[in-house]
Amino acid sequence: MALEQSDGLERWLEILAQLEKPRTWRRAVLLALVRSELSIKILVMASAALLENDAALFSDLARYVLAVEFEFAVDRMRARGHQLEGSLQPGRCRGTARALIWLHGFF
Repeated sequence: MALEQSDGLERWLEILAQLEKPRTWRRAVLLALVRSELSIKILVMASAALLENDAALFSDLARYVLAVEFEFAVDRMRARGHQLEGSLQPGRCRGTARALIWLHGFF
């Protein structure tokens, strides 16, 4: 919710800096970027922070989105009785799409 305030980016970065070691909370704070209803706006606002230091924050965010927001399509289809092999991973929630929309703005 800090991100949706006028001074949100600064507050968000302060919170993130305090959570360098407890990675579980850091993950939740980073994922807030793509889980907010205003995520596209927030991602644009946070672009410079995400891309500084060789995109260190973006790398963390991408890793967390892949770990948390994706599931194997094969597992989903097997649960429905299909016999398939492979590892196609569709996104589970909107966070994935929002991150991709933001990233698309750079190309």
